Order: sequence, then C-alpha cells, then structure tokens
Amino acid sequence: MIKKTLFSTCFLIISLQATACDICGCGPAGQFFGMLPIFEGRYASLRYQQQWFTHPETPLNTLDGEALRHDVMQSMEWWMRWKLDERWQLIAQLPYRHHARIGSQGTAVEISGPGDFQITAFYKLWESRDSSRWQQAMTGGAQLVVPTGPYQQRDAKRRMLPEEFQLGTGAWGMQWQFFYTISRNGKGVQLESRWRAHLANELGYQRGPAWGNSIQLFVNRQGKRFRWMHYAGATADQVWSDNSFGERQFSTGGSSWGLSAGTDLYTSKSALHFLFQLPVYQVLTSGQPVNRYRLMLGYSRNF
Repeated sequence: MIKKTLFSTCFLIISLQATACDICGCGPAGQFFGMLPIFEGRYASLRYQQQWFTHPETPLNTLDGEALRHDVMQSMEWWMRWKLDERWQLIAQLPYRHHARIGSQGTAVEISGPGDFQITAFYKLWESRDSSRWQQAMTGGAQLVVPTGPYQQRDAKRRMLPEEFQLGTGAWGMQWQFFYTISRNGKGVQLESRWRAHLANELGYQRGPAWGNSIQLFVNRQGKRFRWMHYAGATADQVWSDNSFGERQFSTGGSSWGLSAGTDLYTSKSALHFLFQLPVYQVLTSGQPVNRYRLMLGYSRNF
C-alpha cells in the first residue's frame, strides 16, 4: 500500500516579532503539522489528522472477491514540547490511530490502538540578531522512532494486514532534518530538507529510506487581541523500495508532489491550528492506493 511518508513533511518557524526568536518544531516521520505555535517554555498539544486513500481497480486490490475502495487513516496525537535552553528543544509524541479499509460492500477491516512513540531533539545552529532587517535562522534536528505501536495485526480471518496499514512499524527508525527560515516585516519563506530510515523489523522487513524537501511562504498578522499565521507551500518527496530479507519489494516506493495551506490563531497562552494538504502529482506502482488529501485540526496550550 502507498506510503504515508510520501506526503510527510514538517515545519519550523522563527518569531516575526522584534523580541527574541523562539524556534518550535514538530515530529516528522509520516506526520505533517504545518506551522507551530511560538511559545516560551513548555506546551502540550492535541492534534487530529485524517488521510484518505483510493484503491485502483486491479486484482491486487480485492479482499475475498470484494473490491477495495478506500483506506481512511485517522490519528489523535498527544505531544509535549520542552525548551531546554536558547538552542535546544525536545518534543515527545504519542499517537492513537484508527485505520479503516472500505470495500464495495462497506467497511472490510478496522483496527485501533497506539502508534509508535517519537522523540525529537532540535538544535538552533545559527540565528541573526538584527531585528530591524532580515531575520534568519538555521536549525537541525534528529528524531528517534520507538516501535511501541501494535505490529503484525491481522483481519478477522487471521490474515496479516499490509505493512503500511499496521498501527506500528515494528522497527526502530531515525529521521534527520535541516531548516532555513528568513523573514522581514511579518512575511517570510522557509526551506526544509529531511532524510528518514528504518531498521529491519522482527519479520526481516525493512521500510525504504525517504528523502523530502519543501518550501513554505508565511504571513504573520497581529491584531488587537489575536495573532494570525497564514501559510502555503509545496513539497516534493521520494521513497525508495522496501526490502524483505534483503530482497527488493518492487511494488513499494514512489514519489509525490503536493500543495498545502493552513492558518493558525494565537492567543498569549494557546493556539488553534487548521491545515489541508493536496497531492497534485504521484508516481506509484499500479497496485498502490493513491492519496487524496490530508486534513489536520489541533489545539496547543502553554503550561
């Protein structure tokens, strides 16, 4: 099945106000969160995501003679962020997932449970200090994925579900990221690049590495009581084929190009988030489901 990581990306942002910058980060590895709240200290967030996939009409996309139509993947994720000092940040994430496979006669398979635990460290490599002109920042990050989510889950007839439909990966993973942000007078652009890799799991299955890049334009608007952040951008992602006991799985891997747009509403202590992502061009093998959209809603609170 199609890799969710084809549409994965993540964004950091520096504060556009004249005060000291506060760079925030999100967890990548299959998650897309858009811009994030700019808070000092600690905050917690609850985020809902939905992805919708459509199966092509091929013999590979049937179950007991029933044509498979869609995969709907939803998650409710809790995460916390700590700003350790002016350069280091730490983010912990734990999702709860619900996956449904829909056939021509209704829902064919449903599974629910926790996903893989993720912890990410970000380090501010460089930041400009002249707030009256262009503000710039460079940040690097690394994420560790811990295989805590259920793996080797089966349907009602005890058949193993596809790798990408599982709630967990069953394997340790790492992702490295690099961000560059430049802004002036409440407007800016951000460039991001990332690389993800997994070890082989207990079944000898290893997910292929993934490389992604993105560009994001943003506008910051300060009102009397609230602050708005509007953003829009484009992403390009490449995922290489998986391996099973060293043998390449030719039905996996591919590339995707997409557009995204969102807006955040900030108060002094909290933030509301809305994001929509639309893939516009995908290169996949003939049997892989095609991603149609990704929707995200969230709430963050300083504590």
